[in-house]
Amino acid sequence: MIFFTSLDAFAFSRSMDDNVEITADKLEYDKTLDEIHATGNVKLTSGDTTLEADNVTYSQGKGHASVEGEFILSAEEDVITGKDMEYSFERSTGSMSGASIFIKKDNLRIAGDHIQKVGENEYTIRGAAFTTCDGDNPSWIVKASKIDVEIGEYLFADHARLYLKNIPVLYTPLFIAPVKTERQTGLLIPKLGYSNRDGFTYRQPLFWAIAKNQDATITFRHEGDRGRGGDLEYRYVRTLGSKGEMNFQYIKEKEGGKDKRWWGNLRHNEKISSTMDGLIDINIVSDGDYFLDYGENVNIYSQQRSESKASVIKNWSYYSLLAEFRHQKNLLVEEDTTLQKLPEITFTAKGQEIADTPLFLQAVTKLTNFWREKDDKAAGLISGQRLDIYPTLSLPFAPGNIFELTPKLGLRETVYYTDDRDKKRQNRNMYDFSLDFLIPFNRIYDIKDDPIEKLKHTIEPGFSYSYISDVDQADLPYYDSIDRISRAKKARIMINNYLTTKETKGEDEIVYNRLLDMKIYRDYDFLEADRTLISASDERKPWGPLTGKLTLSGEGMKALRLESELRYDTYDDKMTYLSADLEGKYKKLTRLLLSYRYTPDSQLEYVDGTIKIAPFDDLTLAYRGRYSMTDELFLESLYGAQLTRQCWSITISYSKRLIPEENKIYLEVSLKGLGELGDRGELL
Repeated sequence: MIFFTSLDAFAFSRSMDDNVEITADKLEYDKTLDEIHATGNVKLTSGDTTLEADNVTYSQGKGHASVEGEFILSAEEDVITGKDMEYSFERSTGSMSGASIFIKKDNLRIAGDHIQKVGENEYTIRGAAFTTCDGDNPSWIVKASKIDVEIGEYLFADHARLYLKNIPVLYTPLFIAPVKTERQTGLLIPKLGYSNRDGFTYRQPLFWAIAKNQDATITFRHEGDRGRGGDLEYRYVRTLGSKGEMNFQYIKEKEGGKDKRWWGNLRHNEKISSTMDGLIDINIVSDGDYFLDYGENVNIYSQQRSESKASVIKNWSYYSLLAEFRHQKNLLVEEDTTLQKLPEITFTAKGQEIADTPLFLQAVTKLTNFWREKDDKAAGLISGQRLDIYPTLSLPFAPGNIFELTPKLGLRETVYYTDDRDKKRQNRNMYDFSLDFLIPFNRIYDIKDDPIEKLKHTIEPGFSYSYISDVDQADLPYYDSIDRISRAKKARIMINNYLTTKETKGEDEIVYNRLLDMKIYRDYDFLEADRTLISASDERKPWGPLTGKLTLSGEGMKALRLESELRYDTYDDKMTYLSADLEGKYKKLTRLLLSYRYTPDSQLEYVDGTIKIAPFDDLTLAYRGRYSMTDELFLESLYGAQLTRQCWSITISYSKRLIPEENKIYLEVSLKGLGELGDRGELL
């Protein structure tokens, strides 16, 4: 059995031109042999290498030092200690007994009965052992009959035994470890797990350092009773700003399964120029249940659609042009009428002044080719093309900063072309108008609390009005919401509240942070107010729900962020929607995420939360759960604990999932300098 892991190390080296300086209590020079005999507090320095001992003989002609007794050989912060050393500063070779090497960067300690330095960066160590733990009785140590190591390349250990305290737990005839900071090809530590559905799972990854700008991870997967397969993760950087990755997963299930199952993804970002970017994101999957069976978290296994896209965007100062190809696959049902956008081209003109007038013009133009593998004319599911042109003209002004008034006029022209309809070419003309009015009231408070200097309170009462013309659209094709824009005649009354802090950082830097953002508004529908009643029990309800939105955030609230929305129906005297998202941390509470949703009309009420606490410096406890208050059951629960010490850590996690029903245990043991054994799951 062969294992690879990752270590960092150093090398002692000396240039041929380096000067050697020697200090000692006593120096004697033998002219015949051209040797210096130094005794008592000897210190020999050559470049960045320093030798300290009590008895040193140094041959000037050969650049060779002989040490009797104990010595310390150091280069910057890395140290070799031992006794009875022969060392050539000229060739960077030597031998020493009962020696040990200490690498400060990773706290790595290598010891041996005899160390032979056979090259500038090469060592042969017999009766060897290494660890990253402190103390005379380390928590873990690897012992080997012999270690051959080249700094910057590999460490080879013969007959390696891993000890936890004094207990042997693992033996391998050959242990191989890359001893370099750069990426290195080799086997990574395997990941282990167990679930009640699949049984014992084993994943063995291999890292392949293809080139400086490319690497890959190839993983063999044994999914217990489910089957076997493999994963491929390939990453590359083409140029600065142009990079990508390719992922492929394959499972061959055992009898009773779905045979061969797979998922593939290719994502590439291309920096075509300073103003042009491209993206390719392709996803393919063997079947709709693949993510449900093999997804590692809720965002993956709850997917209902798989989408592939390719896009190119060109930006100018006031304009942008975007071309997108989007293809979707329905994972819930097999269907060939899924609507695809192949392609959609969007030209956007950002708001800008017209000549020297106070008018602002902006426009969005979309040309879309809608395609289906198979049309269903009877159901209105057809292919076709659509051109939608939507310019808007606005006239914002704020006389004396007393109030803000912005009228806006929009014109919309939409043209359709379809082969499967009697009218192949159709068009629609619409217009809309809106008016926004706000009166800001501000008050600034001096705050005697560093670092916040001032607090600004803003209240903005106001109203808005919107009107959309009435156009018959029943005979038009229907692809998305743009094709059915309903007539509207609405007003909104509102009041906005803001709290903004001012903070000075350094001498000239001033930072403003929005601490509180609270909006309360209610809509009034004039069309509903004038609607003809259709029965005696029918009644008009022109007022929309009373809505409030609250956000607490900003630099002044580093430990807390809260977003909430509430809607209340005054006609039925009930709340129709409530959401709250809380994110925070405080001292030993290292992470808190809580999300709550309540929609009584759709009978939906659930809580999603994650909490991590560190009751002690070396212990972290975590929990994440999704609870349906409607069904009174947990949809998913994850528990985790991690104990971290100076040179090792252990993580244990347990997950319980309802759909599909599965209980899984994760265990990971991490030994600093060796890597991780097992799998910690997604919680910690």
